[in-house]
Amino acid sequence: MKKNFNRSVALVLTILAPSIILRALAMDILLPCVPNIAQEFAVAFSTSQWVLSVYFIGAGIGQLVAGPLADEYGRRRVLIFSILLIVISSYACAIINNIYLLILLRFLQGLGACGTTVVCMAIIRDLYSDQKLPKIYSYFNSIIAVAPLLGPLVGAMLLNKTGSWRATFYFTTGFSVLAFAIVYFLVPETNPDLSTRKTFVDVPIFKSYRKLLSDRQFLSYCCFDVMGMSSLFMFFSMSAILLIKILGVDPHAFGYYFALCSAMYLLGNILSPSLQIKFGTNGTILLGSVHMLLGGITMLIAHGMLGLTGYGLIIPNIISTFGVGLLFGPSMAGVVKHYKHIAGIASATYGALFLGGSALLVAAIMQLKIVDTSVLGIGLCVMGAINIIVLRSLKRLDSRENLRLFCHPRKCVAFIGDLDPRSRRG
Repeated sequence: MKKNFNRSVALVLTILAPSIILRALAMDILLPCVPNIAQEFAVAFSTSQWVLSVYFIGAGIGQLVAGPLADEYGRRRVLIFSILLIVISSYACAIINNIYLLILLRFLQGLGACGTTVVCMAIIRDLYSDQKLPKIYSYFNSIIAVAPLLGPLVGAMLLNKTGSWRATFYFTTGFSVLAFAIVYFLVPETNPDLSTRKTFVDVPIFKSYRKLLSDRQFLSYCCFDVMGMSSLFMFFSMSAILLIKILGVDPHAFGYYFALCSAMYLLGNILSPSLQIKFGTNGTILLGSVHMLLGGITMLIAHGMLGLTGYGLIIPNIISTFGVGLLFGPSMAGVVKHYKHIAGIASATYGALFLGGSALLVAAIMQLKIVDTSVLGIGLCVMGAINIIVLRSLKRLDSRENLRLFCHPRKCVAFIGDLDPRSRRG
């Protein structure tokens, strides 16, 4: 195993890709199977939905532990352990015969999945400079977008071929083993401060969390992704009900519907770096948020004119999902930009708010009776509007910070020094 990565972005992302994709794959491959899980265990559809929700809750909570561990014990160790937890829990999910035990195991699977995302984010933060981060995180999210693009199709294909949702967990187990092998042989330790850190009990973890949770800029960038992820998770949770259960769409066809929306999410991530050059980080986030709002408005108009239709669900969601793809990369970069020394903890706090917050929000929304697209349309409008309002508040905060720098010459000189490209690692 090499001591250091080749700094080629393409090579690093290729090596990390199986680990990056694991969290989303374990979620999305199961989507076409939720009605079958409810049928096999003879439970209400709302009960089987917890197989999805509890996964995100586990992925959110676990990041609060995975981040500090990655800073203390190293990225490589935590990544290896996280993938092993996914392997074990995925195989267990495939062989159990109790819905509540399945829900518990999905929570454990989420705990493992959270570690892969946190550590991969931290590894990238270790390797690259601030200027490169927004672009690289957009590519990072493009890799994640492959899972919702192909996951439901693979899940539907496995369901049709085998007649059982269990095949999806066997597939996830095999993919996790592949990711483990790649990490074990090719991924070195990248934490530059690992050898000089204090013992775990002396690391000011709670002080770091308190600092992050009191930073309005950090929380603002987290909010953008919470709203974006919530809009996606609403579609994940409601689409199976609306398309398969109510409209009677075949699960295999559902996979293609879902893949179309995922393709637009992927396109948004691909275009995001170029748009950031033209409009800046916050301008790209604004553009994505406007698309979310526009998608919600379009969905409500289609519902008012046509009622529940597949086109009235998919086309507006394409608009919204494209916007989410635009804003994820710059938001992730904004989260960790100023916290390089605690990149693991910053990534973990972001992940806990990002996944846990969106899971709890959508779990509450899913308690409503879902019979048409009105709930989803209203949710998209509200979430897009919240992002626009928070972005406007962040702009005012940045203006006041610039004024404070101007009034303090020493801070201003330090700030200008930070902008000197010669002082940054390339």
